[in-house]
Parts: sequence; structure tokens; C-alpha cells
Amino acid sequence: FGNTYNFTKEEFYWLNVETRLVSDENNTNNLSTSLFEIYNYDDVSVIDINPFEEGVTYNIANYSVNATIRNNGNYYAKDFNVTCEIRDNIGILIYTNTQNIASQMVPGEERIVNFLPSWNATIETDYTIKVFTNYSIDEDNSNDLMERNFTIEDIYDVGVLGLTGLVDGWVYTTGNYNITATVKNFGNIP
Repeated sequence: FGNTYNFTKEEFYWLNVETRLVSDENNTNNLSTSLFEIYNYDDVSVIDINPFEEGVTYNIANYSVNATIRNNGNYYAKDFNVTCEIRDNIGILIYTNTQNIASQMVPGEERIVNFLPSWNATIETDYTIKVFTNYSIDEDNSNDLMERNFTIEDIYDVGVLGLTGLVDGWVYTTGNYNITATVKNFGNIP
């Protein structure tokens, strides 16, 4: 047995299910009651920013910036804006872009929002990136903003990891020896 009901009003409901059998020998199990609430909870959040991680140094380059947004609510979310701002170390707005989420996000859905055009990082300094949602009916504003601090700096640093072919401290005779040096780029420039 089962029926589909369309609840169109947000409120508390009592559901009573009762059986009535004239020859029922045990009436203690004939009734079940449940109290529940119909409530549309609206909440979207910023859960990730790419490619920038907190406290990391990146080289001067052109960056495609995106953010991951999640519908934390139990109802469809749509028609809201997601904004990306990048500010330099003295707070000057260097980059801003806003994208509109026009199509429905189902509850629990995560969506990647690409900010266009890409950001061309040309000045070596510290930056703050902020991505935030602007959903007029959002019921939890504590998760609407994500912020990360990072640095743009070209680092040229190549170092030696080790040598093979000769053992440190040994004494060798004159002659030819195969010596291999292992080097590593410790910087962020190829």
C-alpha cells in the first residue's frame, strides 16, 4: 500500500496510519503515528578554490581560476552569483569576475565554476583570493566565503641531491671514474 502526496506548504505534519479489521485479535499494533516537518532549507557554499592553496608560492604565469560550489540545502538552488576577487598585498583589487548559476543544482550537487578570463599574474608579491556566493535566500552564510593567501614569485633554485661513483672519505688512485651527480629543481620555474 502506498500513496504519493504533494506537500506544498512548509509546516509540521502528523501522519496517522490505522488498520481496522473487524476480526482483529490484537489491536495494540493497529496505529502508527509520525510527526515530521516539510521545510525547504536553502544553502550553497564554497568548498574549494583552484589552483591556489594557502601559503604556497607560485610563479609568474597565466592562471585559469575556478571554484567548487556545493548545494548543502535540501532543495534546488539556482539564480545566484559566485564572485572571485584577487587583491594584492596592500588590498588593491587586481582581478574580479562574477559568474551566475542559472541552472538548478540538486541537493548535494557540487559544481565547478570557471572564472573568465584567466588571471595573468605579472607582479611578484603576496595576494589574497576570495570566492563568495550571493544567494539571496541562503540560510547559512558562514560557508559562503573562502579565502586563501598565496605568493607570486619566480624562484630560480637548482641544487645537488647527491653524487655517485665515489665514496666520501675514500682514497683513490689516479684513473678514470664514472661520477654521476643528481640535481633537482627546487624552484618553481622549469
